[in-house]
Amino acid sequence: MPAVHSFRSPKIQVSDDTLAGRGVVAVDHISKGEIVAIKSGHLVDRETVQRITENIGDFSLQIHDDVYLTPTTQEEVEQTTIFINHSCDANVGFQGSIFYVALRDIDVGEELCHDYAMARTDDYTLECRCGATDCRGTVTGKDWKLPEVQAKYGEFFVDYVLRKIKQQKAS
Repeated sequence: MPAVHSFRSPKIQVSDDTLAGRGVVAVDHISKGEIVAIKSGHLVDRETVQRITENIGDFSLQIHDDVYLTPTTQEEVEQTTIFINHSCDANVGFQGSIFYVALRDIDVGEELCHDYAMARTDDYTLECRCGATDCRGTVTGKDWKLPEVQAKYGEFFVDYVLRKIKQQKAS
């Protein structure tokens, strides 16, 4: 099977010295709207990703209700994981399902973070320590439903979450 690789912009670098430990920082100025990463991995269902997470950690990206992009082995983690951590005040969002884009200009040395509410709709909970003034404290797979989160990130959710938001507003 050919190797699976994600794309990380040459303007970012994986660092072990971020708020959540391992993360991504800007090594060059990044302009608003610029693509900073493209996620790849194996397509798996929820049951499979739960099993994988127990073995190698949570490095998946939910791209539909029951579809995830994920490494399947420890050896694939470095090649497929973007290492963009969560923040309740994200500077990165999504275009489509796999493109990570800058929500604003990002300065050299700044950590890149997205809000997990932009992609997670599953049974998920994270105790947040992002330090943002509007930190939610606990991040869940239901946070995409919050009007303030929707207003904050607009169209920068993963596509399937955007469809859910539009359905929610229509009903």
